[in-house]
Amino acid sequence: MLRSTLRALALSICCAVATIGTPARAAYPDKTVRFVVGFAPGGGTDTLSRLFAKKLSTKWHQPVIVENRPGANGSIAEDLVAHSPPDGYTIAWITNAHTITPSQYKLNYDPIKDFEPITSVASTCDVLLVPAASNITSIQDLIAKAKAAPGKLTFGSDGTGTLPYIEMALLMQLTGINMVHVPYNGGGPEMVALLGGEVELGWASLATSISEIQAGKLRALAVSTTRRSAIIPNVPTVAEATHLTGFDTREWFGVLAPAGTPKPIVDKIYADLMDVLKEPDVQTFLRARNFDPDGETSAQFAKIADDDIRHWAEVLRGAKMN
Repeated sequence: MLRSTLRALALSICCAVATIGTPARAAYPDKTVRFVVGFAPGGGTDTLSRLFAKKLSTKWHQPVIVENRPGANGSIAEDLVAHSPPDGYTIAWITNAHTITPSQYKLNYDPIKDFEPITSVASTCDVLLVPAASNITSIQDLIAKAKAAPGKLTFGSDGTGTLPYIEMALLMQLTGINMVHVPYNGGGPEMVALLGGEVELGWASLATSISEIQAGKLRALAVSTTRRSAIIPNVPTVAEATHLTGFDTREWFGVLAPAGTPKPIVDKIYADLMDVLKEPDVQTFLRARNFDPDGETSAQFAKIADDDIRHWAEVLRGAKMN
C-alpha cells in the first residue's frame, strides 16, 4: 500500500514538473499581425485593409499593420504570404486579381493549394471613366472613336491582369475595338493618371473613384454590373448602353492565410472580421463607397476563387491586348 502511494506521488511530481517545463500556448494574436496588400496605397484593397486593421487592432489589443507590396498584379504580395509561416501573423488581402493572375504569369505558388481561404469581405461594381474634359461623352461615343482610330486611344488599369484590365479586354473582345493599355501599380496611381490626363479612359472600382465622380473631375460612362448603382443611378450599365448582354463583372476583396494555418486561427480571424463587418460605422463606411458587405465562409470563398480561375482563363483565351 505504501509502495503504491509512493509511486502515485512520484508520478504526480513528474507530471507537475513536465507541466511547468511546457510553456502554455498564448492566445492568438499575442503579437503584431501583418496585412499584406499587393497594390499601392489609395485603391479599394488598401482602403478596406486599413479600415479592418484599425478595427482589429482595437479588438485584438495588438498592432495590425498594412504593408503594401505592389507589382505583378498582386502576385509579389501573395508569393510573400504563401511562403510565410502558417501562424496567422501574415495575412493577404486580395482582389479578383488572385484568380486572374494564374492565366497571366508563371507563379511561384499555387493560388489554391498554398492558401487557406478566410472570406470575401466586400464587393463593388467597377465604372468606366474618362476625365471631365474628355470629348468622349458616352460608351457608344467611345466605341465609335476607337473604331475610327484603331490602336490610338489609351486606357489605364490598376495592373495587367486585374479586373479593370480584364473588363477592358472583354469590352474590346465584344465590340471589336482595339486600344493601348497603360498599367499602374494600383487603383490610386490609376486615379492620378486619369485625373491628370495621362490616359484617356479606364475602368476602376466605384469605391475608389466615387469622390472624383461626384466632384465632377471624372465622367462615368457605364457601370460593370447588370444593375445600376444606387450611388450614381443616372449612369447606365454596359448592357443597357451597348446591348452587350455578356458583360457583367463585379470586383470582390478577400482575405487569405498561408496553407497550413491552424483551423482555430482561421476560424477566429473569420469570426472577428465578421464582427467588424457588422459594426454600424463600418456598414456606413462601406455603403457610402458602394461596397456591399459579403462574408462568405471559408468553403464558399474557396469555391468562388476556384470557379473564377476557370472563368477568367476562358475570357483571356479570347482576348487580344496591346
